[in-house]
Amino acid sequence: MTILAELMETKSDTAMILSAALETRHHRDLINSFAAIRLKGQPVAEKLSKFMSELKGMSKERNDVIHALWWDADESNNLRIERMTMRNRGAFSMKMKPVSTRHLMAIFKKIQILTDEGHELTKEVRESVRTWRRKYSPPDWPQFQENEAHHQESSASKP
Repeated sequence: MTILAELMETKSDTAMILSAALETRHHRDLINSFAAIRLKGQPVAEKLSKFMSELKGMSKERNDVIHALWWDADESNNLRIERMTMRNRGAFSMKMKPVSTRHLMAIFKKIQILTDEGHELTKEVRESVRTWRRKYSPPDWPQFQENEAHHQESSASKP
């Protein structure tokens, strides 16, 4: 499951479809909006806020690595990034920037650590949302159940 899926009380595939349609900033805003309601006053809210800030801080470094062309520049263990950006009016620009493999490994490790923290945080968010649901939902409010009957949209065999 993902943090967004847990906050929305839906299956991961549903949350991923929604996420794919959103820019990263809007994805973060959606998570923060759900968290403000469903995690209010709970200890995990502070953890999630800190985590989301760390993710936001990593987005430029991640994007510089992911959205670039790479090639060996020389024998001294350096790489060069060729970053291409297209402007709205058809102007095309390229920038070249040398980057050490040590720096790339540091970014990779930070992403790996954040991924692991995110998985652990997802479990805490799940429990906190369940606590919120028990406390605030009316007795006849439908409860989230992880089965195919509850989520017919995720089954290809059903109309």
